[in-house]
Amino acid sequence: MSSQILAVLVVTFLVLGLVGLFAIYLGFKNRGSEDWSVGGRRLPWYVVVGTQFATGQGGGMLVASVGIAYAFGWSAMTYGFLSGAGFLVLLIIAKWLRRNEFTTLPDVLKKLYGDNKILISLTIILAAILPIGWLGANMVAFSALFTQLTGLPTVALMIIFAVATLIFVLPAGLLSVAWTDTIFGIMMIVGTIFVAFFTYNMTGGWNEIVSNVPQESVGIPEGFGAAGATTILVWLLTQSTNTITNQMYFQRIYSIDKVKRVNLSVILIFVLAILTSLWSAFMGIAIHSLNPSLDNSENAMGWLLTQLPTWFIAIFAALIISTIISTASSCVQSAVVNVTEDIYKSYINKKASGQKIKQLSRLWSIILLLVVIILASSFPNALDWIITSAAYVTAGLFFPILMGYFFKNTNILTSQGALASMIFGILGTALAQIIGVEVYPIFGLSFSLVALFVFSLLSKERLKMS
Repeated sequence: MSSQILAVLVVTFLVLGLVGLFAIYLGFKNRGSEDWSVGGRRLPWYVVVGTQFATGQGGGMLVASVGIAYAFGWSAMTYGFLSGAGFLVLLIIAKWLRRNEFTTLPDVLKKLYGDNKILISLTIILAAILPIGWLGANMVAFSALFTQLTGLPTVALMIIFAVATLIFVLPAGLLSVAWTDTIFGIMMIVGTIFVAFFTYNMTGGWNEIVSNVPQESVGIPEGFGAAGATTILVWLLTQSTNTITNQMYFQRIYSIDKVKRVNLSVILIFVLAILTSLWSAFMGIAIHSLNPSLDNSENAMGWLLTQLPTWFIAIFAALIISTIISTASSCVQSAVVNVTEDIYKSYINKKASGQKIKQLSRLWSIILLLVVIILASSFPNALDWIITSAAYVTAGLFFPILMGYFFKNTNILTSQGALASMIFGILGTALAQIIGVEVYPIFGLSFSLVALFVFSLLSKERLKMS
């Protein structure tokens, strides 16, 4: 084993071990299934900000966003802004979400449309798809970053990743995930600042960077559109809308201790998302300047790791692993809650104790990670996991949630309309993707919006006739 790999392993073990012990400590203080599901609804606002940041900025930031910047320069900031803009949309409903003390995303649909079993069942599936997609993206990102550095096969790295993720999610679910996310997020902010300065010195300065990167990528304003109008439109339709359909973000709003702090936490997340996209853009552009001949843009950050001094690699690699794992643990916890709360407790055993729910949650966490290892080894592209999962979930849920909120005090929308909106949104997205439409999310969203109002009207007319 080389000294470089040994240093990475030692520092990573130290960081994960210390924070893992804290997670286990929180597990001993765990007071029930509500701690697992929504952090006991007592998380301070700064922990909510920390866990939202760490959840949203894992492998996506380190691999996908830096990869976008490597290929398309400042377009990474466009991607980051569109992703962050979703939090501004979330502001519309954030306080309402917290006041109602929901546990999962299907709870929101029950509040808006009633307990329609088919509607809620489809919502459960869609709510779980997005965190599973993000989990796959982070697993792929982890293996892409470290296969070059360690020489280990991707499947072995994915298994290591899964085991490490369980350390933080098993003790207390969202309670342990949120607090450890915050710790990892703070460490990652410090680490990214240092690596940005280090990379800047490696390049020889901004003028040298600009001279080695195509003008259409690094020029202003053309660099912001270098990815192309079609790609940016896909980002707009998936990334700026998926915040409203992302159960992981909702759970953190449910978990904050005071309603009056909700909007502050959401605004701070938006600001952090913009700053993070600036970092990603700079890093991708700088790495392109250092090595413009990488075959896969998503290998950009992994290549940079091989160029850093051993001591720096050890520290930064440990921080990267921590950040990616913090996102993954959030994904696991979120998807598992749908199984235990929305399926098991709602349909199978309504009298299940908190202890029983925690036991099932831990078991399903392990099962989910095993399934995603199989899927991620078959589809090894981080950005595809993010975009595709977001496209289908957004097409199915965006308008039923947002329009449902706007019209919640009227009788304009019905549960039948919401169900049709979900089905047509998914089918529209699938159809457009099958026939090769580049901006396929627009079909799903359009079909969903039209179906919501048309089928709501038809179902009300049928009730009148009967």
